[in-house]
Amino acid sequence: MSQSFNNNTPYLAAEGNWKEKFYINFYTLRKEIMSPRIAEELAKELVKWASENEKSLKLSQFYLSRGIASSTFYFLINKHPVLKTAVQCAKELIGNRREIGAILNKYNAAPIMSQMPKYDDSWKKLEIWRAELRAKTQAKHDPDVKYAIVVEDFSKDDKPTNNLPE
Repeated sequence: MSQSFNNNTPYLAAEGNWKEKFYINFYTLRKEIMSPRIAEELAKELVKWASENEKSLKLSQFYLSRGIASSTFYFLINKHPVLKTAVQCAKELIGNRREIGAILNKYNAAPIMSQMPKYDDSWKKLEIWRAELRAKTQAKHDPDVKYAIVVEDFSKDDKPTNNLPE
Protein backbone atom coordinates (compact mmCIF):
# COMPACT_ATOMS: atom_id res chain seq x y z
CA MET A 1 0.00 0.00 0.00
CA SER A 2 1.64 3.26 -1.09
CA GLN A 3 0.78 6.52 0.57
CA SER A 4 1.54 10.13 -0.26
CA PHE A 5 2.24 12.85 2.28
CA ASN A 6 2.69 15.91 0.08
CA ASN A 7 0.24 18.79 0.48
CA ASN A 8 -1.48 18.30 -2.88
CA THR A 9 -2.39 14.64 -2.49
CA PRO A 10 -4.66 13.49 0.32
CA TYR A 11 -3.40 10.92 2.76
CA LEU A 12 -5.02 8.06 0.90
CA ALA A 13 -3.50 4.91 -0.51
CA ALA A 14 -3.09 5.17 -4.26
CA GLU A 15 -4.17 1.63 -5.09
CA GLY A 16 -6.51 1.73 -8.03
CA ASN A 17 -9.66 3.80 -7.57
CA TRP A 18 -10.48 2.82 -3.97
CA LYS A 19 -9.54 6.24 -2.58
CA GLU A 20 -12.91 7.50 -3.78
CA LYS A 21 -14.55 5.22 -1.21
CA PHE A 22 -12.02 4.91 1.63
CA TYR A 23 -9.53 6.93 3.63
CA ILE A 24 -6.80 5.91 6.06
CA ASN A 25 -7.53 6.51 9.75
CA PHE A 26 -4.11 7.52 11.06
CA TYR A 27 -4.85 6.23 14.57
CA THR A 28 -5.70 2.70 13.45
CA LEU A 29 -3.85 2.75 10.09
CA ARG A 30 -6.84 0.99 8.57
CA LYS A 31 -9.07 1.84 5.66
CA GLU A 32 -12.29 3.57 6.72
CA ILE A 33 -15.31 3.69 4.43
CA MET A 34 -16.44 7.13 3.24
CA SER A 35 -19.73 6.99 1.37
CA PRO A 36 -22.17 9.87 0.80
CA ARG A 37 -24.26 8.61 3.73
CA ILE A 38 -21.24 8.47 6.05
CA ALA A 39 -20.16 11.93 4.84
CA GLU A 40 -23.63 13.19 5.79
CA GLU A 41 -23.32 11.62 9.25
CA LEU A 42 -19.87 13.17 9.64
CA ALA A 43 -21.33 16.55 8.61
CA LYS A 44 -24.07 16.29 11.26
CA GLU A 45 -21.52 15.27 13.86
CA LEU A 46 -19.30 18.23 12.91
CA VAL A 47 -22.07 20.82 13.27
CA LYS A 48 -23.20 19.30 16.57
CA TRP A 49 -19.60 19.31 17.85
CA ALA A 50 -19.04 22.95 16.82
CA SER A 51 -22.32 24.14 18.35
CA GLU A 52 -22.32 22.21 21.62
CA ASN A 53 -18.68 21.74 22.59
CA GLU A 54 -17.36 24.84 24.38
CA LYS A 55 -13.79 23.69 23.77
CA SER A 56 -14.19 23.61 19.99
CA LEU A 57 -11.96 26.48 18.93
CA LYS A 58 -10.33 25.09 15.79
CA LEU A 59 -11.74 23.00 12.97
CA SER A 60 -8.67 20.77 13.01
CA GLN A 61 -9.64 19.55 16.49
CA PHE A 62 -12.60 17.76 14.93
CA TYR A 63 -11.03 15.93 12.02
CA LEU A 64 -7.80 15.08 13.84
CA SER A 65 -9.79 13.57 16.72
CA ARG A 66 -11.39 11.21 14.18
CA GLY A 67 -8.04 10.13 12.72
CA ILE A 68 -8.46 12.09 9.48
CA ALA A 69 -5.42 13.95 8.15
CA SER A 70 -5.98 17.53 7.00
CA SER A 71 -5.25 16.80 3.32
CA THR A 72 -7.74 13.92 3.43
CA PHE A 73 -10.36 16.04 5.17
CA TYR A 74 -10.14 18.80 2.57
CA PHE A 75 -10.26 16.19 -0.21
CA LEU A 76 -13.46 14.81 1.34
CA ILE A 77 -14.91 18.34 1.64
CA ASN A 78 -14.42 18.89 -2.08
CA LYS A 79 -15.92 15.49 -2.89
CA HIS A 80 -19.01 15.74 -0.62
CA PRO A 81 -21.00 19.01 -0.83
CA VAL A 82 -22.90 18.26 2.40
CA LEU A 83 -19.59 18.12 4.25
CA LYS A 84 -18.50 21.39 2.63
CA THR A 85 -21.68 23.09 3.88
CA ALA A 86 -21.20 21.65 7.36
CA VAL A 87 -17.61 22.92 7.47
CA GLN A 88 -18.76 26.44 6.58
CA CYS A 89 -21.40 26.31 9.33
CA ALA A 90 -18.90 24.93 11.86
CA LYS A 91 -16.42 27.69 10.98
CA GLU A 92 -19.04 30.34 11.71
CA LEU A 93 -19.96 28.70 15.03
CA ILE A 94 -16.31 28.42 16.04
CA GLY A 95 -15.62 31.97 14.86
CA ASN A 96 -18.45 33.33 16.99
CA ARG A 97 -17.17 31.46 20.04
CA ARG A 98 -13.64 32.76 19.47
CA GLU A 99 -14.74 36.38 18.85
CA ILE A 100 -17.10 36.53 21.83
CA GLY A 101 -14.48 34.85 24.02
CA ALA A 102 -11.96 37.53 23.03
CA ILE A 103 -14.47 40.33 23.67
CA LEU A 104 -15.23 38.94 27.13
CA ASN A 105 -11.48 38.49 27.84
CA LYS A 106 -11.92 34.73 28.10
CA TYR A 107 -9.23 34.35 25.42
CA ASN A 108 -6.26 36.51 24.46
CA ALA A 109 -7.58 38.79 21.74
CA ALA A 110 -4.35 39.14 19.73
CA PRO A 111 -4.11 35.58 18.38
CA ILE A 112 -7.88 35.37 18.00
CA MET A 113 -8.05 38.56 15.92
CA SER A 114 -5.22 37.48 13.65
CA GLN A 115 -7.01 34.21 12.79
CA MET A 116 -10.61 35.46 12.57
CA PRO A 117 -10.57 35.93 8.77
CA LYS A 118 -10.35 32.12 8.51
CA TYR A 119 -13.62 31.74 10.44
CA ASP A 120 -15.75 34.74 9.45
CA ASP A 121 -16.21 36.28 5.98
CA SER A 122 -16.93 39.75 7.42
CA TRP A 123 -13.51 39.69 9.13
CA LYS A 124 -11.93 38.56 5.86
CA LYS A 125 -13.53 41.46 3.96
CA LEU A 126 -12.37 43.87 6.68
CA GLU A 127 -8.78 42.58 6.46
CA ILE A 128 -8.81 42.93 2.66
CA TRP A 129 -10.11 46.50 3.01
CA ARG A 130 -7.37 47.32 5.57
CA ALA A 131 -4.68 45.85 3.31
CA GLU A 132 -5.93 47.90 0.35
CA LEU A 133 -6.05 51.05 2.47
CA ARG A 134 -2.55 50.39 3.79
CA ALA A 135 -1.27 49.86 0.22
CA LYS A 136 -2.87 53.13 -0.95
CA THR A 137 -1.41 55.05 1.99
CA GLN A 138 2.07 53.64 1.47
CA ALA A 139 1.88 54.36 -2.26
CA LYS A 140 1.27 58.07 -1.55
CA HIS A 141 4.45 58.42 0.49
CA ASP A 142 7.83 58.44 -1.22
CA PRO A 143 10.09 56.14 0.82
CA ASP A 144 13.11 58.32 0.00
CA VAL A 145 11.55 61.46 1.48
CA LYS A 146 12.42 62.16 5.10
CA TYR A 147 9.84 63.87 7.28
CA ALA A 148 10.55 66.10 10.24
CA ILE A 149 8.13 67.05 12.99
CA VAL A 150 8.57 70.56 14.36
CA VAL A 151 7.08 71.38 17.76
CA GLU A 152 6.56 75.07 18.42
CA ASP A 153 8.15 76.47 21.58
CA PHE A 154 5.37 77.93 23.75
CA SER A 155 7.54 79.38 26.49
CA LYS A 156 7.20 83.14 27.13
CA ASP A 157 10.13 85.52 27.28
CA ASP A 158 12.65 82.75 26.91
CA LYS A 159 11.65 81.37 30.31
CA PRO A 160 10.74 77.70 30.24
CA THR A 161 7.25 77.05 31.52
CA ASN A 162 4.71 74.26 31.57
CA ASN A 163 1.87 76.60 30.63
CA LEU A 164 0.45 76.71 27.13
CA PRO A 165 -0.81 79.96 25.57
CA GLU A 166 -4.45 80.81 26.10
